[in-house]
Amino acid sequence: MSNVFVGVGTPIEVAVIDMDDSYVTLADAEAYMATRLDSRAWDNATESNRQKALITASQSYIRLLNFKDDIDLDEPNTDIQHATVIIAKELLDGFNPEAERQTLSVKSQTLKMSETLDTPAMDSYRQLGLPSFEAWTLLYPYLIRRKLPISRIS
Repeated sequence: MSNVFVGVGTPIEVAVIDMDDSYVTLADAEAYMATRLDSRAWDNATESNRQKALITASQSYIRLLNFKDDIDLDEPNTDIQHATVIIAKELLDGFNPEAERQTLSVKSQTLKMSETLDTPAMDSYRQLGLPSFEAWTLLYPYLIRRKLPISRIS
């Protein structure tokens, strides 16, 4: 979907972002961020980038989580909406999911002695790739809790 604006010179085509792909409207997100202390990344972003961040947070994070069966993501849920806005703000602040994924790796070197970097008690929210503990605390009550088998290989 796009709008074409014609002024003096060449027509300019501007994409219109479909906010139906986000769990929270831009207006609701802006109202929530107006109450937040650390909102510089959100405040400095363009409206278009805010919309993109909300859609990315909704599509790339929220939809990938395993919610309990009685949670209907088509129905508004304030906690899930606020978590979406917090994740969007972290994305605007430069959170890079690929760089985070790489920090979850285990490094092993073998010389005369062995060194292993291991994070057995890694934060649950980091295991899911979420950029914010606060977003995690909002989402946690609605998620299916599973124990993942973790084993150390020597």
